[in-house]
Amino acid sequence: MADYVTFVRGKDDAQIAATEYKDSSAYWLPGRAAAKLRPMLPTSAKIWIDASVDGLWHWPNCSDDGYREYIAQFVHHDRIGDSAFQRKPDAKLVSAFVQATLSHISSSVPEAAWLSVPQLPYNENRKQNAINKALAKATRDWVTRGKFRGRLVLPVILTNQRQLNKKVQRNQQAHLAAQCFSLSGAESVWVVDSSLNDQAGTGNFEHERFPGLVHFHEELREKLGKECFTIAGPYWGMNLVLWSRQLVHYPAIAVGKAYQYYIPGTQFSSSSTKVALPGLRRMALCSPALKSWLQDSIAKIGQGNVVSEEFKKLEKHLSSILLNEQLGKKQVATTYREWLAKLESIPAEGRAVALYQDFSSAYVLGKSLPDLKPPESVKSPSRIAKQFMNNCL
Repeated sequence: MADYVTFVRGKDDAQIAATEYKDSSAYWLPGRAAAKLRPMLPTSAKIWIDASVDGLWHWPNCSDDGYREYIAQFVHHDRIGDSAFQRKPDAKLVSAFVQATLSHISSSVPEAAWLSVPQLPYNENRKQNAINKALAKATRDWVTRGKFRGRLVLPVILTNQRQLNKKVQRNQQAHLAAQCFSLSGAESVWVVDSSLNDQAGTGNFEHERFPGLVHFHEELREKLGKECFTIAGPYWGMNLVLWSRQLVHYPAIAVGKAYQYYIPGTQFSSSSTKVALPGLRRMALCSPALKSWLQDSIAKIGQGNVVSEEFKKLEKHLSSILLNEQLGKKQVATTYREWLAKLESIPAEGRAVALYQDFSSAYVLGKSLPDLKPPESVKSPSRIAKQFMNNCL
């Protein structure tokens, strides 16, 4: 098995994951869909089930009716989602809720090897601290009764860049994570900043937000020890940066069009089809304007270049991708898997330098190409690679 974890949210993801990511160390599945998605994945695969308790962060303002129906089957779910109860949780009610959720999801896929500890997302005002510690303790009590013998994974789901940009705030989040890790008896930690779309090209990414995420993982590792297995993402590039710098054991990989973690409970929809731009280490919106840009870029690069040939192949299939979003998802997944395989072939000690060089090549190439055209929001072809490049070492 390869050192990455694949996040599978639905049927389309499962179909792609089963072919493009069949050597994944584990597949993350949401509790409400785990039983349906499991048969679509390799029979030998390790399954990681997450009860999606973090969606109660929105409670009762959930716009996803499917999530409301799913979470409502668990006793006291409304209390767990109540802000007053979160500050002063009743241990008996929390225990009943944890027993209901974990018993349900573990029975939905009996061979599941990993389970997430029920946790709410971390809030910068720390109102969820007490409930998360109570949920962690209740999980350990459930496990000690012989209910599960696999690996427990503690989710650390961050919700705002202000939790990471400054050391004082990072320390608060890392301290809570360490407490919950100890209370739960977990063996692994999964960290994701749910507010981070690391391809957005935002101005503070390079010198503030990305370094803040790196520092958080460094500080969390000091508290938990190097032997604690850690997972980061899903992101587009920062998961690979953290893995290449040996700050996490597994990068989390998405296989849809959103290389970001979305807290359940709200409807996620995007009509925009995206494709990966080989050689530039980024995605772009699939549109007639992109076809024109590819033609201009091919002429700029010239014949006989590997990237030029890849651009030609993409330009040839762009019309089909515009008509079939699943083709776009598969193109992105295939391109990303080839990128990951290139990094996997390099010894762990050299991956950070190799990834830096990879992004550097993408940056230099991007600087030579014309700007992307609307509706693309990040018009500079080199901007995204530059931001990642400067955080690799």
